[in-house]
Amino acid sequence: MTVAELRALLDESSSRNDEWLGDAAQIADFIWGKPELRTRIYGMVRKNTDAPLIKLNNGPITARKSAIVAWILEKEKRKTK
Repeated sequence: MTVAELRALLDESSSRNDEWLGDAAQIADFIWGKPELRTRIYGMVRKNTDAPLIKLNNGPITARKSAIVAWILEKEKRKTK
């Protein structure tokens, strides 16, 4: 996904007012377009990566779309340096 596509996706989600992703499948679908990759999200939480994922007690993993987009953009910026 290009930077422009990520920014467009963020603008679209902000205008629809559906900023929060409620579980690992929704997060995986947002990042990779495949909800079945939710196990990658579980792994990211287990490995305590810098991904902006929120897990409280025994609740579901959640995340804000804008935080995920900003995190991906930061990764892209570091990658090009």
